[in-house]
Formats: sequence, C-alpha cells, structure tokens
Amino acid sequence: MIDARHEFPIAYTAAGEDIFGIVTRPPRPHGIGVVLLSGGDFIPSTNRNRLYVRLARRLAAAGYHVLRFDYHGVGESTGDIQGYSSDRPFVHDVSVAVAWFERAGISEVVLVGNCFGSRTALAAAERVAGLKAIVLISLPVRDFRSGERVPTRLARDGGMPAYLLRGMRL
Repeated sequence: MIDARHEFPIAYTAAGEDIFGIVTRPPRPHGIGVVLLSGGDFIPSTNRNRLYVRLARRLAAAGYHVLRFDYHGVGESTGDIQGYSSDRPFVHDVSVAVAWFERAGISEVVLVGNCFGSRTALAAAERVAGLKAIVLISLPVRDFRSGERVPTRLARDGGMPAYLLRGMRL
C-alpha cells in the first residue's frame, strides 16, 4: 500500500518563484513520470477531497513516479496571481516540473490535467521532449477567465431568445 512514507517534498524555482511539490515514489518503478496539473481556482496540489493525493498513490502503486505541485501563488508556493485565464496557462511551472524529472533520470513523462490544468498541459506539450501521453479532463473548449459566467452574460445582454438561438446554431 502506498502512503505518506512513499512521498517526499520538493521545491524548485520557476520564473523567480519557489514552487512546492510532492513526489510519490513507486515501489517498483518503470521509469515514467506523471505530472498532475490541478484545475486552478487557487486549489493546492492535494486537489478537492484529496483527489490528487489518492490518484498519485494509485499511480505510484502501478509503477509511476508522480509529481503534484502548487502553481505559483497557490498553497505553499510563493508568488502572486490575479486569477486564472485559460489563454494564459502556467507553462513555465510545468516545464520546470518536467525538468525535475529529467534531473532525476526519468525521461518519459505523462501530463494529466483537469480544466485549467488540461489547458496548461496542452500549452506545455511542445516543450516536453519525452512526452509519452497527455490526459485531459474537462478541457475548456474556449479561452475564458476564472469565474466568468458566459451563459449569464449572454442571457442578460441578448435576452433569453437570443441566448437560445445562439445555442441552437450549428
């Protein structure tokens, strides 16, 4: 059973900020690293209901090294962010996380992202030399700011009939 005894904290610098992360070690590694990217909204690397803790431990039990980290300005990482916007993903945070795996001798990497993390994984993909796969969960289909309520704005600005007609367009 994988538990906290298989985990250790790391810190690295990305764009002048100290990024805090947790690595979960597999008992029988097969040389592939997984980077878990949270969905933003100032959620630390544990994710809601410790989802990423449980996922990291299950992946480690299957032989993967797993890194989950707090984006700059979130949780234990330093820095300041004004908010999340899917047109400005935190690519540098991911690039440096992947570089940590490379320094540890792990050359193949899988990026797993949820919402903002999915958008960040896609944006970072071209910078990851040993990218083996990307897992995208709830990928935003358009760029938007965190908290932006497009359906509400469209209904308010154009009225419900205009909102419904827009939704029915091909």
